[in-house]
Amino acid sequence: MVRISLNKQQKKDKVKAYYEKKRQKEIKINLNQLEKGDFRYKDKHFNQIQRKVSCIRHNYALSKKKYLDLFVIQDYKCILCGSEIKPFTRKSHIDHCHKTNKVRGILCNKCNLGLGMFKENVDILNKAISYLNFNNDK
Repeated sequence: MVRISLNKQQKKDKVKAYYEKKRQKEIKINLNQLEKGDFRYKDKHFNQIQRKVSCIRHNYALSKKKYLDLFVIQDYKCILCGSEIKPFTRKSHIDHCHKTNKVRGILCNKCNLGLGMFKENVDILNKAISYLNFNNDK
């Protein structure tokens, strides 16, 4: 029998794919339990999802279905940079207007921090764009 050795990156990718598949299976089971209303189900990921759903409902008046619909509409990508994001993770953030609390979309962590650093001020963002354009021309 001939063994094919995998390089370091292939091994990492294989392990990563295995654990991601396992995690997605756990999330699917947990979501099914959540839909059934079985709150006795004690699982770390389930409890994280349950807390996130509760916070989303309380803070943004979004049901779990509407929250997931935002991801489907955005094709599971950040609305600004297009990087892939997953629901119920720390890397996905609900972008909203702080005055009206109206939800605008789902952002990745970096874009959410970026908007926050610019204080969601259009004038400051335009100045930053002008600054980047001016310095990229040199």
